[in-house]
Amino acid sequence: MQENSKSFFDEAREQEFVPQALAILSKGIAHDLNNALGAIMGYGDIIKDTNLESNGEPIDVILSKRIDNILSATHRAAAIINQLSTFARQVALEKTLGLVHATHDE
Repeated sequence: MQENSKSFFDEAREQEFVPQALAILSKGIAHDLNNALGAIMGYGDIIKDTNLESNGEPIDVILSKRIDNILSATHRAAAIINQLSTFARQVALEKTLGLVHATHDE
């Protein structure tokens, strides 16, 4: 019976670390994707700006539409990155609040 109790507590302890591990992974992925996305957005903006005539009209309309599609996709990707970052912060906050609650109970 004691082995079953130990197994239960070991499993419960392992389950406690799963959200933390996912949060760390999410934070790292969000950071790396954000770096790459920043370059894509930046160069997209540069290309869009260099494709404009002095009156603000695009020189190449097809290129302008393609750049708009790229920038639109980067904004969607940025929203996903924001969700990953929010998840990582939320798990960290829950852990902190759990530690504060545990300390307060002692």
